[in-house]
Amino acid sequence: MSNPFVEPLLPSENRRGENSDTFSSLHIGIREDKTDALLGDSLRVNDETEEIGEATLSQLRAQREQLQTASSQARDTHQVTRDARATLKHIAWKVFREKLTLVLVIVCMLVIDCALAYRLITHKGDL
Repeated sequence: MSNPFVEPLLPSENRRGENSDTFSSLHIGIREDKTDALLGDSLRVNDETEEIGEATLSQLRAQREQLQTASSQARDTHQVTRDARATLKHIAWKVFREKLTLVLVIVCMLVIDCALAYRLITHKGDL
C-alpha cells in the first residue's frame, strides 16, 4: 500500500524507517547528555556559590567581632581619657594653688625685707 500522495502525510518514522528511530534516539540521547551536563554544571556552580557565601558570612562574622571589640576598646579608652583629664585638671589646680601660695609667701618675705631695710636705714643700723 504505497501511495505516493499519502506518504508525505505519514509521520517521519514511517517514511524513514528504522534509521529514523536510531537517529531520533541518538538525538534524544545527545540532548539528555547536554541536559545532564548543564544540570551538573548548574549544581556545581550552585555548590561553589554556597561555599563562597558561607566563606563570606564567616568573614563578616569575624569582622563584626573585630568591630565590636574595637568599639568596646574605644569606649574603654574614652572613659580612661575622661578620667585622666579629670585627674590632670585636679593636679593642675593643686599646682596652681601651690604656686599661688609660694608667690604670696615670697611677696610677704619681700615686704618684710623692705620693712627691715627701711628700719635699718632710718635708725642708722639699730633695729
